[in-house]
Parts: sequence; structure tokens; C-alpha cells
Amino acid sequence: MGWSFFERELQFTTDGGMHWNSRSIRFPANVNAWTLPQSDRGYVVGDHGMIYHYRVVPVSYTAKGVLEAPAMPSQEGQDR
Repeated sequence: MGWSFFERELQFTTDGGMHWNSRSIRFPANVNAWTLPQSDRGYVVGDHGMIYHYRVVPVSYTAKGVLEAPAMPSQEGQDR
């Protein structure tokens, strides 16, 4: 697994970098830094004090300020 952010686009690989995919996420500002401390949790920070907390929730979950983010592929069965 490999992950990268550029502006508001997440790039990731599940095969050691042989192939890369990307997903656009509608953040209100460009991403400056991010971390994925656990497989179901992450943090993104950006311009103008933007901080977002990513976590896996049911599809029906709603809350104020929530951004819809695409589901990411599982790491199960991947070499680490």
C-alpha cells in the first residue's frame, strides 16, 4: 500500500507502486499534510486552518460538515 496527496486529490497504490489510482475529495482547501495512524482513521490538514478527521462510518451516517469520501480498497492479502 502507498498513499500520496496533491492539492485535493488522493493517489494510492495497492500493488507496491506498479499501478496508481486517484480519488478527488472535495476539501475546502488544498491538503498540506496528512496521516493515517490506523487503517480506519486518518487526519488531513490544509490551508486556512483546515483540519479533517477521516474515519470509517456506515453509509447512512450524517453530520454537519461531513465530506463524502470514496471507500478505499482493503489491505487484506497485501504484502507489507
